[in-house]
Amino acid sequence: MPVDRRKWVPPIVFLAVSVLFFWGLSQWMAGVWKFDFFVTGGDVFTYWQESLTWGYPFHPHHPPGYPWLIGVVRAAAGSRLEPLAVMQSLTFVFLLGGAYRMTVLCRREGIAHHGWTMAVLYIAWPFVGSLYAVYPQIDAIILFLLILGILLAMDGRWIASGAVWGAATLAHPLAWIFVPILLPVPWAVWIWENKKAPAASRSIDAKRLLAMTTAAAAPLAALWIWETVVTKDPLWALASILNAQVVSRGSFPFLDGWIGTVAGNGISGWMKVGILSLVVLAALYLLASTLRKRTAAETGQVLYREIVSLLIPAGILVMAVLLNQHEIWAVVRFSKILLLPLILQRDRLFGFIPRRLRAPALYGLIGLGIVTQVVYAWYMATVFFPA
Repeated sequence: MPVDRRKWVPPIVFLAVSVLFFWGLSQWMAGVWKFDFFVTGGDVFTYWQESLTWGYPFHPHHPPGYPWLIGVVRAAAGSRLEPLAVMQSLTFVFLLGGAYRMTVLCRREGIAHHGWTMAVLYIAWPFVGSLYAVYPQIDAIILFLLILGILLAMDGRWIASGAVWGAATLAHPLAWIFVPILLPVPWAVWIWENKKAPAASRSIDAKRLLAMTTAAAAPLAALWIWETVVTKDPLWALASILNAQVVSRGSFPFLDGWIGTVAGNGISGWMKVGILSLVVLAALYLLASTLRKRTAAETGQVLYREIVSLLIPAGILVMAVLLNQHEIWAVVRFSKILLLPLILQRDRLFGFIPRRLRAPALYGLIGLGIVTQVVYAWYMATVFFPA
């Protein structure tokens, strides 16, 4: 049977472009802008140092999952890989994994023709698409785990979804926000199916839900017990989120992320708020569009899909309201998760734009995203960290 070579062209081109952009941006930052990826006090430096002791004791704002992963790869590679290569290899693999999940979701939603375009958009997401994998933060890893857990649940693989979310809670406090938001959704589906759906068509039962919830909650519970024994403070997790991320760093008790960013930061503060505003507008658009176009759910899986389409932009909006000026950029860093409800809009993608202009708009956004990442990489290397 002859092989259809055409089906291999998009993934090969995608992989080549991804590798070239990732490697090129990394080399440019290191060679031209002399960027120190392990600048003392930066998150990358801290994660590497924590990996040398296998994350024990760990900082409440840095759960040990990522340091453990770094330690495993470092031990397997021995002295063959430099520290930066160890961390970048991890983040690049997870970045590609998240991008590939976009193609899987597009196939599932019946818009496979958008699949590789959405994967490229994931890589080229404005400002943060690949940059926070080139600068090997945890973003690519935690986003992959959250997205994979959602997609597994959408396919009815509830227990596997819970296990993935449980792993996410070991990696970053972002999961402590999103997992509690997402975990009750299957229970809502179960209640709805018990009331509305015939027994033969039900997609979930209480035993599987309990197993899913246990798989998702057990790692965080173990982490909480471990750190409580070390710190003697049972409220350490709550204190970590509130003190580091929510409590105002300025004179305003609310919206510190916006007011504090603008106050005293000149044009850079206004530009940051402008970028944040674009993310918030995108989240509001997706939220309003989903509410406006939603229909009566016929199955539990459809109901799950619709609720998740609402909760993801709602979660981004909650972050935008609550985070302080030191953490508000996380709204942009993790805004790539908005691609999920964007894809779930199906062919209403860019529905406010005339149909003949939608493809140019999408490709223009991808091109703009690549440019913005280069610009922001320059800012990180020459302005932010040296300052």
